[in-house]
Amino acid sequence: MYDEFKTQDLDTLKIIQNDKKFGSIFGGNAQILEILLAKKDINLQAKDLQKIAGIFEGLERIKENSQLSKS
Repeated sequence: MYDEFKTQDLDTLKIIQNDKKFGSIFGGNAQILEILLAKKDINLQAKDLQKIAGIFEGLERIKENSQLSKS
């Protein structure tokens, strides 16, 4: 009867089970998690990959600087 509401994806189930530990706002709604975690066909150009790499490098620097300021 409720089979269409059961989550089949193991990663989604793990997130839902650990939701309370991490305070996620999505864990209570399996359908939202499945949409967010669904595989998507994304075609990126080399320049897009470079921009994305730059964003992650900036985030790493922010992370490192915040860790240094806590010491």
